[in-house]
Amino acid sequence: MTTMGTSDPFPLTPVDERYALTQAYVPEQIPSLMATISHATAFLIEDYLGFAKDNWVIFVGYPLGTQFSASRCDELVAHILELRCPDYLWFIGPEIPPSLARSCIVRQSDHYLRLDLAQTTIKTSLQREVNQASRTLTVEHSAHSRPNTSRL
Repeated sequence: MTTMGTSDPFPLTPVDERYALTQAYVPEQIPSLMATISHATAFLIEDYLGFAKDNWVIFVGYPLGTQFSASRCDELVAHILELRCPDYLWFIGPEIPPSLARSCIVRQSDHYLRLDLAQTTIKTSLQREVNQASRTLTVEHSAHSRPNTSRL
């Protein structure tokens, strides 16, 4: 994993990106998705992803392979703020670090739910709909991706 030194964050390496993809459990931890949406450069600091561009930073406060620690997350956010001096910081995480909570201007909240497919039973009426849709569904298997797919 790449970590930050005393300069700007390093872009994600292919190894870092594969690591992130194997550990991701929220959409914001998918580097290619976030980089495409934000047009920013992804970086990895310890076990946390971030995205930086111009005068702003998005910090993903969900650690990839470790338990969330509010105090450690707070330290890393402070480190990013010191290095980048962004005008804007967007924080996405399970809880707002104490230092950000004091200066936070706007708060929004998303809720993530997990669906355990192995334990899920499907109603008979819905299963009929699925079966009917599967008769008209076309799946294309290809070794090549289309331009719009590769952007993600």
